[in-house]
Amino acid sequence: MKTALLLFAVSILTLTAQNNGQGWNGFPAYPGARQLCEQSVMGQPGGAVMEIHWSSYATLDATAKVIAFYEKTKVKDVEKGSDSVTFRLDEDTHLSVYAASAANYPTCENKPKSDEKTVIVVSRATRR
Repeated sequence: MKTALLLFAVSILTLTAQNNGQGWNGFPAYPGARQLCEQSVMGQPGGAVMEIHWSSYATLDATAKVIAFYEKTKVKDVEKGSDSVTFRLDEDTHLSVYAASAANYPTCENKPKSDEKTVIVVSRATRR
Protein backbone atom coordinates (compact mmCIF):
# COMPACT_ATOMS: atom_id res chain seq x y z
CA MET A 1 0.00 0.00 0.00
CA LYS A 2 2.84 2.41 0.84
CA THR A 3 4.46 1.67 -2.50
CA ALA A 4 1.21 2.37 -4.35
CA LEU A 5 0.79 5.69 -2.52
CA LEU A 6 4.38 6.63 -3.25
CA LEU A 7 3.97 5.86 -6.97
CA PHE A 8 0.73 7.85 -7.06
CA ALA A 9 2.39 10.83 -5.37
CA VAL A 10 5.34 10.71 -7.78
CA SER A 11 3.03 10.59 -10.80
CA ILE A 12 1.04 13.60 -9.51
CA LEU A 13 4.25 15.56 -8.88
CA THR A 14 5.52 14.69 -12.36
CA LEU A 15 2.30 15.90 -14.00
CA THR A 16 2.36 19.06 -11.89
CA ALA A 17 5.97 19.76 -12.87
CA GLN A 18 5.14 19.27 -16.56
CA ASN A 19 2.21 21.65 -16.30
CA ASN A 20 4.33 24.29 -14.53
CA GLY A 21 6.77 24.75 -17.41
CA GLN A 22 9.06 21.84 -16.59
CA GLY A 23 8.05 19.96 -19.71
CA TRP A 24 5.76 20.22 -22.69
CA ASN A 25 4.19 16.88 -23.68
CA GLY A 26 7.52 15.12 -23.19
CA PHE A 27 9.67 17.89 -24.67
CA PRO A 28 11.77 20.06 -22.36
CA ALA A 29 10.24 23.50 -21.85
CA TYR A 30 12.29 26.20 -23.52
CA PRO A 31 13.83 28.43 -20.81
CA GLY A 32 12.18 31.83 -20.57
CA ALA A 33 9.46 31.13 -23.13
CA ARG A 34 6.16 32.91 -22.54
CA GLN A 35 2.93 31.03 -23.20
CA LEU A 36 0.76 32.67 -25.83
CA CYS A 37 -2.23 30.34 -25.86
CA GLU A 38 -3.60 26.85 -25.58
CA GLN A 39 -6.39 25.38 -27.69
CA SER A 40 -8.01 22.13 -28.81
CA VAL A 41 -9.46 21.41 -32.22
CA MET A 42 -11.39 18.43 -33.54
CA GLY A 43 -10.94 16.93 -36.99
CA GLN A 44 -11.34 13.82 -39.09
CA PRO A 45 -8.15 13.38 -41.15
CA GLY A 46 -8.43 10.19 -43.16
CA GLY A 47 -11.81 9.46 -41.57
CA ALA A 48 -10.48 9.00 -38.03
CA VAL A 49 -11.85 11.34 -35.37
CA MET A 50 -8.98 13.18 -33.73
CA GLU A 51 -8.59 15.92 -31.14
CA ILE A 52 -5.46 18.03 -31.38
CA HIS A 53 -4.44 19.98 -28.30
CA TRP A 54 -1.79 22.63 -28.96
CA SER A 55 0.03 25.30 -27.01
CA SER A 56 2.17 28.12 -28.36
CA TYR A 57 5.02 29.98 -26.72
CA ALA A 58 7.13 32.97 -27.69
CA THR A 59 10.73 33.74 -26.83
CA LEU A 60 13.17 36.59 -27.31
CA ASP A 61 15.79 34.13 -28.59
CA ALA A 62 16.59 33.71 -32.27
CA THR A 63 15.02 30.79 -34.10
CA ALA A 64 18.43 29.16 -34.69
CA LYS A 65 19.14 29.16 -30.95
CA VAL A 66 15.79 27.51 -30.16
CA ILE A 67 16.33 24.88 -32.86
CA ALA A 68 19.83 24.15 -31.50
CA PHE A 69 18.32 23.66 -28.02
CA TYR A 70 15.91 21.00 -29.29
CA GLU A 71 18.53 19.37 -31.53
CA LYS A 72 20.39 18.47 -28.31
CA THR A 73 17.42 16.40 -27.09
CA LYS A 74 17.05 12.70 -27.86
CA VAL A 75 14.39 13.35 -30.50
CA LYS A 76 15.66 11.83 -33.74
CA ASP A 77 12.63 12.41 -35.99
CA VAL A 78 13.19 15.95 -37.27
CA GLU A 79 11.64 17.57 -40.34
CA LYS A 80 13.10 20.79 -41.68
CA GLY A 81 10.59 22.76 -43.72
CA SER A 82 11.01 26.00 -45.61
CA ASP A 83 9.81 28.08 -42.64
CA SER A 84 9.87 25.71 -39.64
CA VAL A 85 11.57 22.80 -37.98
CA THR A 86 9.39 20.06 -36.44
CA PHE A 87 10.57 17.57 -33.83
CA ARG A 88 8.44 14.43 -33.38
CA LEU A 89 8.42 12.31 -30.23
CA ASP A 90 5.97 9.95 -31.92
CA GLU A 91 3.24 10.03 -34.55
CA ASP A 92 0.99 12.21 -32.37
CA THR A 93 3.35 14.47 -30.38
CA HIS A 94 5.17 17.32 -32.15
CA LEU A 95 7.08 20.50 -31.37
CA SER A 96 7.53 23.03 -34.17
CA VAL A 97 9.77 26.10 -34.20
CA TYR A 98 8.90 29.15 -36.32
CA ALA A 99 10.23 32.67 -36.76
CA ALA A 100 7.74 34.98 -35.03
CA SER A 101 7.46 36.90 -38.31
CA ALA A 102 6.15 33.78 -40.11
CA ALA A 103 2.45 33.81 -40.85
CA ASN A 104 1.65 30.11 -41.02
CA TYR A 105 1.76 28.82 -37.44
CA PRO A 106 -1.38 28.31 -35.32
CA THR A 107 -2.39 31.60 -33.70
CA CYS A 108 -4.85 32.90 -31.19
CA GLU A 109 -5.79 36.22 -29.62
CA ASN A 110 -2.33 36.55 -28.01
CA LYS A 111 0.43 37.49 -30.44
CA PRO A 112 4.19 37.58 -29.97
CA LYS A 113 5.52 40.91 -28.72
CA SER A 114 7.57 43.00 -31.12
CA ASP A 115 10.87 41.91 -29.52
CA GLU A 116 10.02 38.17 -29.48
CA LYS A 117 11.77 36.42 -32.35
CA THR A 118 10.57 32.81 -32.16
CA VAL A 119 7.30 30.93 -31.70
CA ILE A 120 7.22 27.33 -30.46
CA VAL A 121 4.09 25.25 -31.03
CA VAL A 122 3.68 21.99 -29.11
CA SER A 123 0.87 19.65 -30.11
CA ARG A 124 -0.52 16.26 -29.18
CA ALA A 125 -3.20 14.39 -31.10
CA THR A 126 -5.65 12.05 -29.38
CA ARG A 127 -7.39 9.57 -31.61
CA ARG A 128 -11.01 8.92 -30.70
